[in-house]
Amino acid sequence: MNKTETVTRSPRFEVIHTGGEEIYAPYAPRPEKFGGKGVSLCLIARAGLKAPPAFILSADLFLYYFERQKTFPPGFTEQIDEYLTALKQTFAEKSEDPNRPFTVSVRTGAAVSMPGMTDSVLNVGMNEDNYRKARRFFADDRIAGEMYKNFVELIAERVYQIIPDDEDEDLPLPDRIAALKNQIHEETGEKFPENLTDQVIIAIRAALESHQNPRAVFYREIQKISLKDSAPAIIVQAMVYGNSPGLSGSGVALSRDPLTGESKANGEYCLTAQGDHIVGGKKTPLNLDHFKQKTPTLYKKLSAGLGKLERVYHDITEAEFTFENGELWFLQARPGKAGAGALLKITADLFAEQAIDEDTAILRVNPRVCETFLHPAPDPDFPYEIIERGIPASPGAVSGKITFTSEDAAICRSRGENAILVRNETAPDDIHGLYAACGILTVRGGATSHAAVAARGLGRPCVTGAGGVKILFQERRLLIGERSFKEGDEIMINGTTGDIITGAPPVVLPDPPAAFFHLSYMARRKRRLKLRANADSAEEAEIALRFGAEGVGLCRSEQILYGADGVNAVCEMILAESSAERVAAFSEVRDHQYDLYEALFQSAYGLPVTVRLLDPPLHEFFPDTEKEIAELAEKLKKPLAFVNRRLSALHEYNPMLGHRGCRVGVSHPEIYAEQTRMICQAAAGAAKLTGLKSKPEFMIPFVSFAKEYELVSNNIRAIALAEQENCNGAFDFKIGAVIELPRAALRADVIAEKADFISFGTNDLTQTVLGVSRDDSARFLADYRRNNILSFDPFERLDLEGVGFLIELAVQRARSAKPEIEIGVCGEHAADAESVVFFEKIGADYLSCSPYRVPAANFAAAQAALKKV
Repeated sequence: MNKTETVTRSPRFEVIHTGGEEIYAPYAPRPEKFGGKGVSLCLIARAGLKAPPAFILSADLFLYYFERQKTFPPGFTEQIDEYLTALKQTFAEKSEDPNRPFTVSVRTGAAVSMPGMTDSVLNVGMNEDNYRKARRFFADDRIAGEMYKNFVELIAERVYQIIPDDEDEDLPLPDRIAALKNQIHEETGEKFPENLTDQVIIAIRAALESHQNPRAVFYREIQKISLKDSAPAIIVQAMVYGNSPGLSGSGVALSRDPLTGESKANGEYCLTAQGDHIVGGKKTPLNLDHFKQKTPTLYKKLSAGLGKLERVYHDITEAEFTFENGELWFLQARPGKAGAGALLKITADLFAEQAIDEDTAILRVNPRVCETFLHPAPDPDFPYEIIERGIPASPGAVSGKITFTSEDAAICRSRGENAILVRNETAPDDIHGLYAACGILTVRGGATSHAAVAARGLGRPCVTGAGGVKILFQERRLLIGERSFKEGDEIMINGTTGDIITGAPPVVLPDPPAAFFHLSYMARRKRRLKLRANADSAEEAEIALRFGAEGVGLCRSEQILYGADGVNAVCEMILAESSAERVAAFSEVRDHQYDLYEALFQSAYGLPVTVRLLDPPLHEFFPDTEKEIAELAEKLKKPLAFVNRRLSALHEYNPMLGHRGCRVGVSHPEIYAEQTRMICQAAAGAAKLTGLKSKPEFMIPFVSFAKEYELVSNNIRAIALAEQENCNGAFDFKIGAVIELPRAALRADVIAEKADFISFGTNDLTQTVLGVSRDDSARFLADYRRNNILSFDPFERLDLEGVGFLIELAVQRARSAKPEIEIGVCGEHAADAESVVFFEKIGADYLSCSPYRVPAANFAAAQAALKKV
């Protein structure tokens, strides 16, 4: 094999050979062809760093394999044999030891990283001849035997799906290996392959098949990775032996601290170990500070190499490395995963260091990360007990019920309960449990173990390496020190500090890092879409404005009623038989509501506050049981027979599509009239306190007909104008419609003629367009995803082909009737990055989402504007 990179063309796929020294490719290898791992080997070599030679089979092989009923191209065996011969020759030039066993690793690598989701096979090539060489090379029968045994076990499990017999565990290693081979023969009729080429081919087959295993499919679903983006290349790389005696080991290192973002080499290593000992969490590793003290020369080389790789990737870089008898090798590299706050700092620092430009910095911030960067911490004013401490692996504090299996964690999530998944270590098969759990605690492993990396990727708090924790799985108990906890007991883990805490103490949110404000300001200058927040209190509005919101896009007036303890008053309004009785019932909580609205307008400091008038189905206010009905009658001082009669008269078979929203405003105009009057007066009161004009915007919900909207809006406008005159213009107001029904979307032009603005309520619009209840959809949407009917949850990401099509049509019609009409979006879709790209495309004016999602929406909107350019 040449010491320069060469490209060989096969019938359906390409092969890159890397010689492990500085190379110059005839073209830059593309990640979609050769995967992130394959490309990283070329980048490592170009950076002048030492990597074991390899050949990489392009992703076209994967497509060919599954297109042709899991067969390989003609002549595949001969080609692999040729590549292996060249690989062995290249590596032999680097080692003069004739006793050195030649083995390879077989791994997959896609353009989008899927850590631990697919199967790798190490030490491929171990046979009786290499076993004898290994015994001489290592001068240690145990090391050679463990390598051979582990390889045979991997082949048994990943190629033949055979679980080794437990009764053979106590056999001497040579006998154990022979027993495993015999078991494979007995159960499959096939003899264990001894030839290197044959072993590599079955390892390639196992690696390709693993890409379609349940955990890989699930990971692609939750990370929203398409099959096209994840089609893997196959990397066959010569092995170097971190399990050799002497100064040998393996590790994972990052160019910056993944928890703090500090610019300093960070990571872990194990002496006399191969890479899967660390990544798989089989050993609790030592940190790099220990590595620096033990072998400063190697540490210096490692740190310098990480710096070179960071300049290649222009990002925090993670590298797997092995050192064999004092010689350092880089096995692969990739952009590193870090905690949300650390990622923000790293991105801001790279911009300050001029390693990336402003647009790149903004595009690099994952909007979903912004939802997790405000990591909760235990309230310091609340006494709590720390019972153990492990390794802080993914930041944030969370409490939940102890669960010991991924299945139990998923059950907890389905019940709406928090689960802490407690394991000795996690494996890729646990991906559904890691996703379902709110936090992960492992006995073994470190900050770069599978659990740690997966938790950071999912935004879950994680503590690893908690050696003082003992799991009694059969008894479903957990021992921490002298304390015993049973399954279902609550504990808290703090992934920022590594603390394990009893019970569920309250948490507080710390101040955002300075990098957040810096990057948020940069994003704000780039986005076109305005941002507002869904806020039902002054406190929520203040949080949202602190994060950069430019007003309140949705205040749900029923929530103000709840806050004013107005449930009984609402019930009295609903049960009332006359307009006068309804006004009297409303006045009972008027003063308390006034204070809440005044505080809300005051906190907005003259920015718009959009109040959605009473919207929910009236049945939501009704009591359910006979006891609760009797208690209501007593509170309202009404006869029980009267209450039962009125409840029976108001009963609806489908309340979600019943007497709600503006339909209440048509039937009982005094309810909306009293709401409007009080809101106007509160806005005027806030203006007097702040010295700034208030800007209430009245949003009429559940509109279907233009005449319906006109009737209700005319009543609101008359009251608002009178109140505006009474307070000498202390506030300006607008009136608009919520578009959340298909008919309103189809006739948005005639509604727009009468409205100052329209706002799409994407949650209810999704329900009414799809005919799917959001609350019940979880029961069957999983089946739809499994059958490729839907690849996402339409209540998290907008259904562009259906709901999106209708919204785009409504925008076009509204603007054809009134080009200057303001168009907003209020719903959780307003912070989903892919949905925001759509809202940018159709020309919406503002988005409104929950306060803690404003940072995500800010970056999503900026990125949508940059991508549009």
